[in-house]
Amino acid sequence: MNRGTTKTLRVKCILLAIIFLFLCAFAFLPQLVRAANITETITGLRAPFDVAITPNGEYAYVTNEGKDSVSVISTTSDRVVATINVGHDPFGVAITPNGAYAYVVNSGSGSVSVINTATNTVTETIAVGGGSLGLAITPNGAYAYVTNEDANSVAVINTATNKVIATVHVLDYPGAVAITPNGAFAYVTNEGSRAVSVINTATNTVVATVAVGSEPGGVAIASNGEYAYVTNIGGDSVSVINTATNTVTTTITVGAAPFGVAITPNNAYAYVANEGSDSVSVINTATNAVTGTVPVGSFPNAVAITPNGAYAYVTNVAGDSVSVINTNANMVTAIIPVGSGANAVAVTPNGAHAYVTNAYSNSVSVIDTATNTVTATITVGNGPSGVAVTPDGAHAYITNAYSNSVSVIDTATNTVTTTIAVGSGPYGVAITPNGAYAYVANGVGNTVSVINTATNKVVATVIAGLGPYGVAITPNGAYVYVTNDISTTVSVIKTATNTVIATIPVGSFPFGVDATPNGNYVYVTNVGSGAISIISTATNKVTASIVVGTEPYAVALTPDGAYAYVTNADSNSVSVVNTATHAVVQTLTVGAGPYGLAFTPNGSHVYITNDVSNVLYVISTGASSVSASPSPTSTPLSTNIIIGAVVAVVIIVAIVFLMLLTRLKTKQKISSPPSQPPP
Repeated sequence: MNRGTTKTLRVKCILLAIIFLFLCAFAFLPQLVRAANITETITGLRAPFDVAITPNGEYAYVTNEGKDSVSVISTTSDRVVATINVGHDPFGVAITPNGAYAYVVNSGSGSVSVINTATNTVTETIAVGGGSLGLAITPNGAYAYVTNEDANSVAVINTATNKVIATVHVLDYPGAVAITPNGAFAYVTNEGSRAVSVINTATNTVVATVAVGSEPGGVAIASNGEYAYVTNIGGDSVSVINTATNTVTTTITVGAAPFGVAITPNNAYAYVANEGSDSVSVINTATNAVTGTVPVGSFPNAVAITPNGAYAYVTNVAGDSVSVINTNANMVTAIIPVGSGANAVAVTPNGAHAYVTNAYSNSVSVIDTATNTVTATITVGNGPSGVAVTPDGAHAYITNAYSNSVSVIDTATNTVTTTIAVGSGPYGVAITPNGAYAYVANGVGNTVSVINTATNKVVATVIAGLGPYGVAITPNGAYVYVTNDISTTVSVIKTATNTVIATIPVGSFPFGVDATPNGNYVYVTNVGSGAISIISTATNKVTASIVVGTEPYAVALTPDGAYAYVTNADSNSVSVVNTATHAVVQTLTVGAGPYGLAFTPNGSHVYITNDVSNVLYVISTGASSVSASPSPTSTPLSTNIIIGAVVAVVIIVAIVFLMLLTRLKTKQKISSPPSQPPP
């Protein structure tokens, strides 16, 4: 081997090492990117009761009632990084404003453990009353207020000396306590008295008693100090108290047995843990309406929100876990007034505009998605129902149910350029991926019209079942799936021959239909069954049925196929279905009569028409709400990355070793004398 060969080998080895590193990067980068959007269910706890987050947002402290300990969770990795033994039956926990100490109430021990958060060790134990439960620290960090259920009192601790300096008598069974941002008042829930006691912290006397609902449990105060939200365990409701007048201004119905409550730092939302529903209700504090319900673990009890408002941590007492909720996911970002009877919606391929059919206004509203305003209103035929935009975004096809026609809109000018006569009662419409054909379901005529989009002529008519309504085309353009409302079936049309090759029985009154991005499955809404059917396109058989809301009409898959969103017309809600687990992971409250829906191309927003309230809801999809518990056999992301890095280092070292060995052999060959021929 000469020097040139050695150099060539060295170059090849280096190139192989670089290629390998790139492969590793590409293998692990998607996981890292996905990790930014994944919420967690943190396991390994034991009857977790309360949770508090450090002021810097780096750690969550969770009391384990069943383990007499406190788990410290890193909010970066969502992993338990420390476990601290405290007193018996730890319940409440609060952290000082400077983040230096965590105070933990031990109900069974009648004490408070003081944890140094720098070392995560108990530095002091303070004796308080029996049956102590709730705990709150004043904004200046000078005092801690501890409720004593057995003594019907509140103990006041001086945090400088860690001594009880006062005892305030309240009503029956005091539980939770919250302090106003100015530190002037403490609000204490009295579970046995259907009331909240208001304590003046300057005098440590009760200055007001506010009647609330049955069995008040948790309490949280807005950061502006104007309102206190109190959960009523027995009333399945939340009382909103005006702190200026100490009167209840609103009562909000939530899930069963609500207990914990927390308010986002911007005061926009209140998160309520419903122990009896295994869910969290999300309340819009501006309207005091429940805008979403998030399924969590078993018997959720407490809620804490990170300082930046990005995540909510929920303790699940019976589930021995903590659910982490992305607070930015599935929030309503705009409500846009449109025409009467807002029906279907489609978004242009570039995501710039949304087209909404208004069935009772005989018009189409054009919405600028950047500003979420209506920029044009186009008059079409009678009873516009379905809408589909061509893949190049140049035209929108609108079905007119009462005119038996299809209006073709030029999206550049937003004018109707052609009207095509089709069958009787056209509703759903879909366009093939190559843009060559539009398939229109004629609900009254029991047929499907096939339109050549180049000539805008009907080139075929296919007999379907009774009452064809929804239309979806597989991503490869090979098959069209049509829901037959009256026949309770789905017709499968082969586009090459425009013939029905299969008829699939589904649920009662199938309406909406959509295909997964990979074309493996088709999702069908069954209005009469309150469920969706999932069809395997390989076998054309129903493989699963998922119960959603009442009268589910439309369904749309996210661009990545991870979730299916279903409008429930009679529930005024949208069900979010995880397509991997077939579980409803969130229920969103929207306007009256939600009907059609469409995603932006990047999946960041979904547009939902509300047929009764004549508005369009714009929802930021964010991330998935709560992921499933990690499998016991699954490997954490951090472990995978470490393994990948170790493998990479080992291979690089091996390559370098081979290079050095080759170089050494080359030197030996150069330095050794030539061998003598045999005599």
